Amino acid sequence: MKQMISPNLVSQPYVVMISFGLICAVASTLIPVAHAQAGPTSLMQAATESINRGEAAEAIPQLDDVLQSLTDQFGSDSEELIEPLALRGKALASLGDHQSAIMAFDEAIHIARVQRGLFTGSQIENVYEQAKSYRAIGNYGKWIDREEYAFEMAERNKGEDPLSILSPLARLAENYEIVGNHLAAREMYGRGLRELANNVDVDEELAVPFLFGLAKTYLNEHFPASKNRTDARLDLAVVPTRSTADIYRQYEMNTATTNRNFVIGKKALEQALSIRQKKFDVLESLNAKNAALEPLPLHSDDELESESSVGPKLVDKTARVAPSEKFEDQKRDPEFDLAAQNLREAIVQLADWLLIFEKSQSAAKLYMRAHEVQQVLPESRSSSTNEPVLLLSPKIIPAKAPSEEDRLPQEVGFVKLSFDIRSNGRVRKIKTVSTSPGSNMVFKVRKSILSAVFRPALMDGAPVAFENFEYLYQYPFFPSRSNREKDESQNIEDKNVDEDGAASLPEASAFVSDSTDSQLFQRQPWTAS
Repeated sequence: MKQMISPNLVSQPYVVMISFGLICAVASTLIPVAHAQAGPTSLMQAATESINRGEAAEAIPQLDDVLQSLTDQFGSDSEELIEPLALRGKALASLGDHQSAIMAFDEAIHIARVQRGLFTGSQIENVYEQAKSYRAIGNYGKWIDREEYAFEMAERNKGEDPLSILSPLARLAENYEIVGNHLAAREMYGRGLRELANNVDVDEELAVPFLFGLAKTYLNEHFPASKNRTDARLDLAVVPTRSTADIYRQYEMNTATTNRNFVIGKKALEQALSIRQKKFDVLESLNAKNAALEPLPLHSDDELESESSVGPKLVDKTARVAPSEKFEDQKRDPEFDLAAQNLREAIVQLADWLLIFEKSQSAAKLYMRAHEVQQVLPESRSSSTNEPVLLLSPKIIPAKAPSEEDRLPQEVGFVKLSFDIRSNGRVRKIKTVSTSPGSNMVFKVRKSILSAVFRPALMDGAPVAFENFEYLYQYPFFPSRSNREKDESQNIEDKNVDEDGAASLPEASAFVSDSTDSQLFQRQPWTAS
């Protein structure tokens, strides 16, 4: 009779082999999942760190591996692809490949819209990044179009917090101002002020940037051909695609430009100054009360008698020190320092406005007031006033570039001037110091500076004249290949003529006696009268 084999009598080697096979099978299933989850996360962190370190070229291969792994695991329209695509776009943009960056951002935006809805707020940041790349390649129409679209998405997603729209409003207004669309910028700044007016419980400081921006639109409208913007290289009038009719209709009702621009801008800056003055006064009052309370000194004789804290006593008001000394001696209050710095900025903004519109005496009083406020600030936060600061000057139109066939790589030229700046910020006694590559831009630069307005140098807050101020104007240009070749040929010919002429001249010793001082016959360099 054949004996039955009991399961528990199976040999140990077979058990080990079967268990090992099961482990391998499970591992082969889990490894791809782990790679698709933990692997991409760590790779994205490494890629982000590389981009932050300025090593974007190293990040792109890592992000490509992540994108391939996630696509294989979840498909080509997965939400998992949005973040690595956006990171890839940032890496490409930092390397200057803006066209590829635009495509990466476009794909991330598309997936977000497909998976989360056409108006999802998660696409806004990528739209802004895409707008930066359009601006970098000079496609200003697309740049403003993307900025407007991002604002529209922010407006749709503001939800129950109406003030969340303030930052997008300010951003769009600044971009409109850069491209010279002052009317659209003015509408955005006004919209921000209306939003704040409808919320009485907000910090008034939020209104100050909008008041500054509103004044700037009137300044740039009054001086349309002036270099008074941070990005003056752009000179376009990009018309916004969103409801411009009401903006222009409102503008046509207020077309008394000259005086109206001055008055409205001045009122906006005065309102900003009032807001910051109010906050400064409150904090100064609090600090003054704290400074008036001085702790009693703990003498060595008292140390053994009591270990309790010593109470404060009120100092005689006549013995209170001046603000500049008071706040240096006690512990600094960061909030008070910030309020003082902001107040000084608002005073200087209004003073600059008055100076530009030829109200130099009123401006001088405000500069003195700004100096008084600066005295309560520590040296680390003080602003230097020793030299003039350019506020406004007519834009300089560069020479037309040669055709692409005749165009050499771009170079940078300069015109260096020296002039005096009067206490009212106007220029006189202009001198040309040096130029490169030639003098073709000298007339334009001198004409612009002659009409410029500077914030004058300040001595103890008072405007003073500044002599021999040096000003360097730099400009990019494309040299002409044909002109460059002609100049080089002419230089060679001139050199040959000089050498031939020098070789044919007889020595001076042939005409003078040995006792004659030969230095009398040395050629002197020509000088311009």
